[in-house]
This record gives sequence, C-alpha cells and structure tokens, in this order.
Amino acid sequence: MEKNVQSIVGSFVLVNNKDHQSFRTAEIIKQVSPGYYFVQFDNMGGDDMPIPIELVGEAEMASVCENCGERLWSFFPSREGLQKYIDWMATPAEPKMKVVRSIKDHPKHVPPTKDQH
Repeated sequence: MEKNVQSIVGSFVLVNNKDHQSFRTAEIIKQVSPGYYFVQFDNMGGDDMPIPIELVGEAEMASVCENCGERLWSFFPSREGLQKYIDWMATPAEPKMKVVRSIKDHPKHVPPTKDQH
C-alpha cells in the first residue's frame, strides 16, 4: 500500500543553467516509472528554443550548482507562482543608500556672481 507521498506531477519548474544567467521553465506532466518523469519545457524564459518533452530523473531534478551549491531546479505549485518568481527575479533591487547630490546639481542652486564676493 502506497503511503501519503506528494506527487510532483503537475508542478511547474524553473531550471537555472549552470551559469545562473539564463533559465528554462517547464511543467512535470507524467511519472513514467519510479523516479522518472516526462517534463514539458516551454518558452516562459523568452527563448526561441524548440519546446521538447524530456525524460528527467529525480537525480537531475535534485542537482546543485558546482560553484555555489544552489539547487538548479525550483518547483512551484502553479504557473502563476512561477511567473511571480520570474517577475521578482527581473525586478532590480532597490538601492540601499540614498543618492547624495552636489548642491551645484540642484535646480534651485544659483552660483554666486563676482559682485557677491
């Protein structure tokens, strides 16, 4: 009798490339044997690559970056959740420090004239 194991079928994934500069997105569509799944890749990352269905093992899904140790596969329960994550990644970080401007650059700054010295 099978225990209460949550299936990853129907999950959406973001797969980082090893350089962390690009990614692919996909949906896990079917388990074909223990530990192996059909994964339907799509073009949410903006690439014009063909959309293949790949047979992927759990070992590949659990892979980590050789340089930093970060997991390469991120799982999401919905396409909307995946899209929110992609949008968040694409949002530039807010600067931690305020920009200090010179008085000379201020629009109300009037430079002193020779008569004022």
